[in-house]
Amino acid sequence: MKFLHSMIRVKDIEKSLDFYTKVLDMEIDSKMRLDDCRLYFLSDKDKTCQIELTYNDETPENGYETGTGFGHFAFGVKSLDEFTKKLSDLGYEYLYPPFDLNGKGSMIAFIQDPDGYEIELIPIYGAVSMTSGYNKALSLTDAKFKVYMHQDVYIINKY
Repeated sequence: MKFLHSMIRVKDIEKSLDFYTKVLDMEIDSKMRLDDCRLYFLSDKDKTCQIELTYNDETPENGYETGTGFGHFAFGVKSLDEFTKKLSDLGYEYLYPPFDLNGKGSMIAFIQDPDGYEIELIPIYGAVSMTSGYNKALSLTDAKFKVYMHQDVYIINKY
């Protein structure tokens, strides 16, 4: 079995497409028109994850409630400093600016998309995607590294 995608409903498809393609570097893979809505499937550059943006013909005037069950999406970034500059250049701000998660240097940050969905940003120094074919590069016997599995990505941090 393989996880395929997550779907969220959006109020303004143009603002959402702009956000996900420019801020998060996602690419539109496909579009589909159904009887009552339009679907947009966006993937990351490595084609390892996908988000479906659903724009209903009869969208509530104030958009949708995100509810209390959904938490956030998480995206890996090469550098929070570089991402901070990009975010500022595009006119967006952090929901929660970069902070140390555990007091040991594990930095994360949060932003929100135009509909209020939260997105966690995690620096992925030396990350190796399991779908990229480079998983053979990992040496689980190398005592110099601690290997964490986060969904489909191994995050390698020095002790």
